Amino acid sequence: MYMVVPPAWVMLLLMACQLVGSLAFATAMAIVARRFRHGGMPRPAEWLALLVAAAMLGLALPNVDEAVNWSATEFGLHGSLRENYGLFRWGWAGVATAVALVGLAALAVGRRWLPTGVVTLGLAGVATTLLWGPIPVCWRELPWMIWGPALAAGEVPGAMFWFWLEVRKGIGRLPLGLLFGVPIVATVGDRLRSNRPAWRWTEWAGAASAGWLALIVVGFWLLGLNWAERLAASLWLGTVTSVSYLIERRWASPGIEGGTAL
Repeated sequence: MYMVVPPAWVMLLLMACQLVGSLAFATAMAIVARRFRHGGMPRPAEWLALLVAAAMLGLALPNVDEAVNWSATEFGLHGSLRENYGLFRWGWAGVATAVALVGLAALAVGRRWLPTGVVTLGLAGVATTLLWGPIPVCWRELPWMIWGPALAAGEVPGAMFWFWLEVRKGIGRLPLGLLFGVPIVATVGDRLRSNRPAWRWTEWAGAASAGWLALIVVGFWLLGLNWAERLAASLWLGTVTSVSYLIERRWASPGIEGGTAL
């Protein structure tokens, strides 16, 4: 058995991504500490650092598949697991979604008297829960629940096959795209405002870490596609950007939009 060793430049990029993730995690801790000390909600670019840190924390935890395997072992469900693995994934995604909704409800009820540091930490926890459970399950399972053309034995897939396959995958990625898309759009709008306070270092670190990781992930994603898949991926990026803009304009909270000067 041979192990494929990736090229040196790929290893360097992965190391750089780990370094950026560590920077975002340290920045997130500084943001939470500042909110406990000074009050006020994080500014848009700081939410990017919090989301990247939440994503890194979600990756460090045992994933949904490990939870599925644990539950099958614990409750003697291996026979059912072989035929219903996707259903078990959705089950754990449902549990994580319920936990996130309970957390959001608690934060909504206590938003008038809870310290903003607690609210910030709670929202980061909700994001971690979503990035651990429902969002990965959506991109793994949802595309295969949408109709796709069947291929006959020996048939070579055409451009429309690959286009529709990427559209289906894009639908599964929508929750992830919107979770990051809204604060990215808010960050760009915040940066373009002429009457805003000067950016502090946590904002620069949040924007830089999210921008670097987005460039690497989207770049590798697009490079691995053919022209039909790239067309579908471009439509997905345009849709996420447009919907994120509408959400940010209509429903963004004062904390996302305005933040605090401290």
